[in-house]
Amino acid sequence: MNWFLIFLFCLLVIQTIVADGCLQVERVALLEFKARVTDPFGRLVSWRGDECCKWTGIKCSNQTGHVIKLSLTSHSHSHPYYNDNEPWYNNSLSGEISPSLHALTDLKHLDLSYNNFTGSKFPKFICSFRNLKYLDMSETGLSGMIPQQLSNLSRLEYLDLSSNFLSGMIPPQLGNLSRLQHLGLEYAYSISPSISNIQCLSHLTSLKYLVMFGVNLHDSREWVQTLNMLPSLETLFLGENNLTTIPSSLSTINFTSLTSFRLAGNNFNTLMPDWIGQLTSLKKLGLFGCSFIGSIPDIFGNLTSLNTLSLFHHYGLKGPLPSFRNLRNLMLMSMNINEDITTLVSACKLGPTFPSWLHNQFELNFLNLSNSGIYDSMPNWFWNLSSLTNIDLSYNQIRGRLPLRLEHFTELRTIILSNNQFYGAIPSLPRSLETLDLSFNSFSGSLPQKFEAPYLSSIILSNNLLDGIIGQFICGLTSLNMLDLSRNNISGELPYCWPNSLQVLHLANNKINGTIPSSISSLNMLSVLQLNNNSLTGLLPSGMQFCRNLNIIDLGENKFYGQLPEWLGGNLPNLNILRLRSNWFHGNISSQIVHLTNLQVLDLAGNNLSGSIPLNLDKMVAMTSANHDPERNSSFFNGENYYIASVVVFIKGLELKYSTTLSFLKSIDLSENNLTGEIPQSITTLFGLINLNLSNNNLKGTIPVEIGKIQLLESLDLCMNKLSGIIPQSLANLDFLSSLNLSYNNLSGKIPTGNQLQTFVDPSIYIGNAYLCGSPLNKSCNTIEISHNYSMKDDDINLDEILLYLFAVIGFGFGFWAFFSILVFKRNWRYIFFRMVDDMFDRIYVFVMLYFARLRREASE
Repeated sequence: MNWFLIFLFCLLVIQTIVADGCLQVERVALLEFKARVTDPFGRLVSWRGDECCKWTGIKCSNQTGHVIKLSLTSHSHSHPYYNDNEPWYNNSLSGEISPSLHALTDLKHLDLSYNNFTGSKFPKFICSFRNLKYLDMSETGLSGMIPQQLSNLSRLEYLDLSSNFLSGMIPPQLGNLSRLQHLGLEYAYSISPSISNIQCLSHLTSLKYLVMFGVNLHDSREWVQTLNMLPSLETLFLGENNLTTIPSSLSTINFTSLTSFRLAGNNFNTLMPDWIGQLTSLKKLGLFGCSFIGSIPDIFGNLTSLNTLSLFHHYGLKGPLPSFRNLRNLMLMSMNINEDITTLVSACKLGPTFPSWLHNQFELNFLNLSNSGIYDSMPNWFWNLSSLTNIDLSYNQIRGRLPLRLEHFTELRTIILSNNQFYGAIPSLPRSLETLDLSFNSFSGSLPQKFEAPYLSSIILSNNLLDGIIGQFICGLTSLNMLDLSRNNISGELPYCWPNSLQVLHLANNKINGTIPSSISSLNMLSVLQLNNNSLTGLLPSGMQFCRNLNIIDLGENKFYGQLPEWLGGNLPNLNILRLRSNWFHGNISSQIVHLTNLQVLDLAGNNLSGSIPLNLDKMVAMTSANHDPERNSSFFNGENYYIASVVVFIKGLELKYSTTLSFLKSIDLSENNLTGEIPQSITTLFGLINLNLSNNNLKGTIPVEIGKIQLLESLDLCMNKLSGIIPQSLANLDFLSSLNLSYNNLSGKIPTGNQLQTFVDPSIYIGNAYLCGSPLNKSCNTIEISHNYSMKDDDINLDEILLYLFAVIGFGFGFWAFFSILVFKRNWRYIFFRMVDDMFDRIYVFVMLYFARLRREASE
């Protein structure tokens, strides 16, 4: 009876403790964890008071009151303090993982993923949580080795250590986790030797999901045989594992439960293995960039459950495809009506004929046959596949017309037919369409004045033969963020209204006239504005300064006039490219332009600018760095493809187009203006500069002595100026210099030699400098002659030299006339002077006569 009362008393005490909140020791442990982390968004603001079971991310057992779940991932949108407008790492906790969590002895679920614990070792106390079933430490910045004691977690079912900085090998004891169903090791290891001991994974007989992207498995020669011993495996993702071998066949297939298999970024350079065709449960198969060659084995026709086939970037694969006729029929028969059938065979050479096996794919949703080597006419039956939601046939040689109407594609969201040979008019579009890319074809006729697709976000019709005007229809496309109609024959004026969502406006190389409307100020998301090579005129609208997200402004080859506005430098902090060449701008280059710290390309050539070059060029930070920023490519995602902006720059006398390499380009072109003054010394701090063109101006002074510090410089053009002095020897330090022009200046002295300058053998790059000498000119360097000519050359005589000559002449004249005046007015001095002269003459005469008499006497003897 007493024992029974004691039991009831203990139970009452426990219930009282639980009712008050949670176990005291666990609450203290959680508060210690909170004290050691930084919480910028107050995600742990609820962690106060005694009721820790009600705190954010905490779950307690209803029976014991113990904490059984701690979930503080920064990748979840469930907690109220998550900022959807910020990337996850700005919402994350940071600091260290307190060992006080060791007190959570009944923990079953621990998720600290997507937090910043960089520098912390893998917490060994986690290995004591013997009830733990779920452990997610991905994207936490952990380092060190995976502890062997992890095998103590015998109940563990889910383990994700992806995206960390772990080192060493996979502990063999990991194979003891017999209940483990999910194992994520994607990019879990930083720089580490090849992991060769994955044999331990073969003991994980319950494993259903395995991801090992980025794990170096180069020395794991029998990786397929090891994974083949996992009978429960359903999902297998491998990629960038430095694998080079793969067996062509397997005697026995054990991982028959596999439904999703992805193998990417390994260099096998061999035939596609037959055993993949024996994985008859496969629904999704992705083989990306593995350098498989030859044809796809016919046995792949046995993959009767397959609904997604992805074969990206296998340039050695050749068509035709295997017997997909059987696969197609069985696929449709075994389809779930709500499940997408997706065919992705991008960059596989299926041509030259259009694949006929698509003829009866009436349930097909997603089709990507880009860069597939198709040289054929578009079959009429293709436009009967009305179930399609995404079409990408780009980078082929497909020819033909599009149907006049495509409204029957009621679910179609994306049409990408770029870089083919389509012609005819633009068809009437389905209402559901979001992305339209018909660029680099031969479509003709007037630009449609009404698009029946209100959800369009991208219209890319560049490099066609379209004409007509841009109508007011553009105002109604409220989701539009990319409009590229460049390189057509479009005329008329720019419309007044534009969608506020617009990010890219590319209308270059057309026949558009008029002015830029002031309404452009409403485009506060605009990043790319390219209107070059049209007939636009007028002043730059002041409203452009409110487009603060602009990365690229290209208004070259137009008729804009007026002075360059001050706001160009102060109000556009993100500007990378400023190209205003070949217009009618006049006046000075504002000193404010140096405040464009992100500017990479400054092209003001071919205007009527005057004054001097701004002095503080070193403030243009992007040009002072030799490094490049890949994020400055100005790329945008448009549905299924990336849109990458391109810019044309004149370098080395050539018109060069930069797109994917735009982040490497750093250029200044101020040529063909009326600039005066000297080349500022600060230009030598622009270490990242590749092109510098100051030709056809009125610059004077010398070439900066330290110009050799711009070591990445490839093209330097200073011709047609009034530069004087010698060519700096540091020019020989420019190892990348491949184009040089210093002609028609007033340069003098010997042309420097050495290194890259030895390769410039064309004398025309120095022509028009009369006092230059040395190779490659046919003029030797005579030091005296050069010095004489140099001293007599008007443009090279400085003020000190002029004053020296002037005072010498004045001194000589004054002395001569002072002495002559004394002789005129002093008779006795005059007699003495001439008597002295006569006496000196007599002495010299007697000396000479006696000398010659002695010579005659000696000769006669």
